Amino acid sequence: KYLIIFDALDECGLEGSETRRDLLQLFQQQSLAKFPPGVKLFVTARPENDIARTLIAFSYKIEKTDSSHLEDLRKYILFSVEDVFKGVATTMSIEQTANLIYEKSE
Repeated sequence: KYLIIFDALDECGLEGSETRRDLLQLFQQQSLAKFPPGVKLFVTARPENDIARTLIAFSYKIEKTDSSHLEDLRKYILFSVEDVFKGVATTMSIEQTANLIYEKSE
């Protein structure tokens, strides 16, 4: 199992740039279908138009002003990290890894 994290997707080139278009093509339905089973994606980004249009079908929007959403995010990250790292030796505990991802997402 693999968890691929794309943090700050909006910082990958300007809206409409070739770099950003190429990256967003990765998130098209036909591209996602080519991923092997067990691969999960976790994406953070500001809601810029091109990103919002591309990810709308796959997204769960979390408002950082809502404390219940932030707790949901923390739980989701912990669940995802536990699922991916189940039975794998790591230098950090699963909870430490999840907390680091959560802290960096703020």
